[in-house]
Amino acid sequence: SFNLAQAYEYTQRYSEALNLLQSFTTALTPGDMTTVNHFAVPILYLKLCYVGGPQYHERIPALLRQIEAFPDVATKAVQSLATHWAYYFFLKRLTANEISPIMAMSGGGGL
Repeated sequence: SFNLAQAYEYTQRYSEALNLLQSFTTALTPGDMTTVNHFAVPILYLKLCYVGGPQYHERIPALLRQIEAFPDVATKAVQSLATHWAYYFFLKRLTANEISPIMAMSGGGGL
């Protein structure tokens, strides 16, 4: 799923990539997340929700919370995915601002 979603991203077929990752993420339970690849999927999903356009932005707050709850060892591992992690870092700081449109979608009270 991850590699195919990245291929869709490369060709700017964001809706296909997002549908694929949404299906994968929805089916994944915390007990299933046993490899770095499992933790990488929400990072890519977050990035694609942002670049895919405003119609996907409502998904961002929940993904930020999910990523924030990663175990420390998983967080350190996915930080090596530099471009994907940079989007998380950027969006986490962007949504910390109460006037952000993305923040408003999550209720405006903080993550």
